[in-house]
Amino acid sequence: KIFQSGANFILFRVSDKDSLLADSLKAGLFLRDRSFDEGLGNCVRVTVGSAEENRIASGCFKEALSA
Repeated sequence: KIFQSGANFILFRVSDKDSLLADSLKAGLFLRDRSFDEGLGNCVRVTVGSAEENRIASGCFKEALSA
């Protein structure tokens, strides 16, 4: 699930946040684990960055979602 955002970040819920966080870190992406906030179990946040950073993030997310 992707949450509506009015800022330069995207908040979304995934089924396996730990794997996504680990894979993202290996790819050089730093996501924020928001699962400790009330109502945000398995949620992570990514800040919108440069075109290159977004390309890397998109590939990482596609890989994680296809697994």
